[in-house]
Amino acid sequence: MNDAQIKCFLAAARYENFTKAAESLFLSQPVVGRHISNLEEELGFSLFTRERKSVKLTENGRLFAEFLQDCTDQYSALMDRIQNNLRTESMHLILGTVEGQNIGDTYAAAFRYQVDNMPHFILSIKYFLNAEIIDAVLNGTVDAIIIDEESISRFKDMLDYQVINSLHTNLIVPITHPAAEKRTISIEDFQDDRFILLSRKDSEITMEIQKSHLEIMGIHNFIEAPDISTLSAWVSAGIGITTVPENHRICSSPDVLCLDLPEIRYVYNDVIAWSKNNRNPAIETFCNVLKVSGYGREKKEYG
Repeated sequence: MNDAQIKCFLAAARYENFTKAAESLFLSQPVVGRHISNLEEELGFSLFTRERKSVKLTENGRLFAEFLQDCTDQYSALMDRIQNNLRTESMHLILGTVEGQNIGDTYAAAFRYQVDNMPHFILSIKYFLNAEIIDAVLNGTVDAIIIDEESISRFKDMLDYQVINSLHTNLIVPITHPAAEKRTISIEDFQDDRFILLSRKDSEITMEIQKSHLEIMGIHNFIEAPDISTLSAWVSAGIGITTVPENHRICSSPDVLCLDLPEIRYVYNDVIAWSKNNRNPAIETFCNVLKVSGYGREKKEYG
């Protein structure tokens, strides 16, 4: 019994018509008939009853067809699993993060470990506005995102996540600010400054957290920047000052001072988050890379 005989028999059993079976296999009818006859001779029993204008499965033929179909289905399922294993050896993870976040420096040890020890692991990084990044992970544009924990709090039914880092908040002022000349400074030195917030349209959660934290310290003079790039440009231009997590790219800009004031104590939890529907094994693998590299805690599941 060979593969050609099995294919011809299963097609003929499906249609109970040698002509249709031959057409489905792109073979001639005599070829199909010959394969089935050879199979019957080898098995020692008839698979079909043949009438002048039709063929029908015998009872033995029906049982044999069911057996072969089950074997074929199991073989296909097995090959699917094997192919998945092969793909796993060359994993591809598309990782999203928000504009301005310097994950290259923040998670340098994880990226180095992945490159040095996992040559088959492909990691692609994409940047998004705050307003776009949640949609990107939910619709599959990216597999996972690195973002602050507060930003995903409203999507607890759709996301799983793992806390990977805790980041302090820094005060960012232009290098020309009068505070640059002082040896000691406090939040009192900035009471008359205009504070730039990330706009509600770009990230309502981020803006509310930033604003409420500043109001506790007696700050009430605010303007809103439409996005993180504009906010950075405005600070550099001396339009105002702002607060950002310590891993923000603006912290390393030569045009600003990055100040760690004791009064500004808000801590951001950085997380890696992914859709509950995303079964890409590369997500778990990269979470393990983060842990091995010294980042991260236990996985958390919302819901």
